[in-house]
Amino acid sequence: MVRVAITLLFACVLPLGAQEPPHKSFVLPLKDGRYYSLHDYCKASNAIFGTGYPLDKIPDEEREITPVERLAVQALLGNRVRITANQLVIQFEDAQDPETRREQRQKVGKILGLKLDAWPHGKGLDVPANFKAGKRTFLFIHGLASDIDDTFGGFIPECREKGIQCLTFEYPNQGPIIEAAERLRSDLRKLERDHPGLKLSIIAHSMGGLVSRYMLEVGEPPASVTDLATLGTPHHGSRLANHFELFHFARTLLADSTERRIRLSEGLGEAAIDLRPGSNFFEKLDAAGLNRRVRYHVVIGDKGAVRAGELARWEEKFAAAIRRRSLRVEEEQRLIAAFSNLDELESGKGDGAVSTASASLRGAYRQRTYPLTHVGLVLGGSENPVFRDLLADLP
Repeated sequence: MVRVAITLLFACVLPLGAQEPPHKSFVLPLKDGRYYSLHDYCKASNAIFGTGYPLDKIPDEEREITPVERLAVQALLGNRVRITANQLVIQFEDAQDPETRREQRQKVGKILGLKLDAWPHGKGLDVPANFKAGKRTFLFIHGLASDIDDTFGGFIPECREKGIQCLTFEYPNQGPIIEAAERLRSDLRKLERDHPGLKLSIIAHSMGGLVSRYMLEVGEPPASVTDLATLGTPHHGSRLANHFELFHFARTLLADSTERRIRLSEGLGEAAIDLRPGSNFFEKLDAAGLNRRVRYHVVIGDKGAVRAGELARWEEKFAAAIRRRSLRVEEEQRLIAAFSNLDELESGKGDGAVSTASASLRGAYRQRTYPLTHVGLVLGGSENPVFRDLLADLP
């Protein structure tokens, strides 16, 4: 189990949700100012972050905050952390300012001996050795908390079998979207210089569509992109992004030291903040407008996790369960509000992660809706109607 110091490193940058105040408190009971219960930690995490630890299965094991970890947490969070003999209290805030984000990564990296403010080795644009500029070319980009193999493991092999040249772009998918977009722009411009006359289509899943849009719409875009296909992309944000990131956070806590470092290199949760409706990222994207030289192909899924018409019933069950926890009134109200009106979850209104309204894009060249989940949009190959239609639509 990862120690509490690593927990706090992640928690200090986790998103709070669009309608929540900019600050909230995480409180963990302590004994002698250094020992805490694993069960207490999981209970507090469930209450403040919405993580899903099964408390009936969590042992009441005693863990220690070592002197070194204590110093690390205080160095990172400063006056936002208070440690007494009885409890640890942290005031959280979400950072959208690029300079603040860089400072956070530098602090975390210094504490852990990692260069988190540098572009991770092995990520970026991957180009086949026998690349030819005049050949039909698709560029595949994954989304949040994913990679190319997980996302397009069915699409890419079949494209290659059909003679389509496949490029891929990997990026730190928990970090700031803008940084990924700027790296993509830089990589594509270099490819254009090396291969004059290059033309390609981008196929991007979920957040990858936002990386692509920012690259194409803000600043000077590459000239090689003729078409962009977005699959389940939250063009207007997703309230579920916050909760999705928290589950990723929970998995990170259970990782061993090697896996934990890998996950840290993917970012500190800035992507989920950017995905929040009304974030600074969306303000910049909306102000720029669509790229008139690019054809936008919008793919929407409408098969949610809850059957049509049943979301209200599940919201009532959730609210009743929260009220049985005997939480503070403000915490109870916050949690109930966070899980209310989540169209992302209901069939006909969402694909389980993104609402159909958010996946829509006004001004798109073509827009299609499929009875598929968020993941189902990219599962398989030629048997998937999304794949078949993209083959027919994209040059």
